[in-house]
Amino acid sequence: MSEFIGYITRIETKSGTSKNGKPYTVYNVTATGKSGEEIRVGWGFDAPSFQEGVWVKTTLVQNGNYLNYKGAPVEIAPGPAPAASTSAPGNQSTGSSGGNDRQASIVYQSSRKDAIHLVDILERSGSLPVSSAKGKAGEAKRYEQIHEIVDKITVQFYHDVETLRLLDTVADAGDVDVAARGELPPEVEAPAEAEAPAQEDDFNDDIPF
Repeated sequence: MSEFIGYITRIETKSGTSKNGKPYTVYNVTATGKSGEEIRVGWGFDAPSFQEGVWVKTTLVQNGNYLNYKGAPVEIAPGPAPAASTSAPGNQSTGSSGGNDRQASIVYQSSRKDAIHLVDILERSGSLPVSSAKGKAGEAKRYEQIHEIVDKITVQFYHDVETLRLLDTVADAGDVDVAARGELPPEVEAPAEAEAPAQEDDFNDDIPF
């Protein structure tokens, strides 16, 4: 869990139809943090209770690659927009483009970590599709194959996060017709929550909270 305080700059929606024919709309919120950094939040399927141009304070959850809102109380207050950060370590610009690049880097790193974890599970279960050849040649072949598999899964996970494409093809738990199937749906273990990046407590006078 992580405290979130941000000035709301953009609320985006993505609508579609699930595999079972149910229409849905998912909301994503972009905010400027108290230090001028860009923060993106997956808000879920319920519309935010606020509009753009206000300060919001709530609690978020790190869920895989994204910060997600999970129904915590939301405080809303008027106030001026924070000044955009103009510099970062190494004198690199951290304007809008820098914020987007940083977010993309975070998503990529998380996607690669998840890909390596999945490959480890496949290898330990004997399900990793690699060569079984013996000797040095076999080891070299498996080395290349595993690297290629990690790269491909990383790109897949990154693409899934950036495009939310699985929302169009995978039914949510509420769409499972238990009575029709005559069985209970399998339990799915939720991914372990990663600790959200700590935010510095350098509040300034323009922040209303």
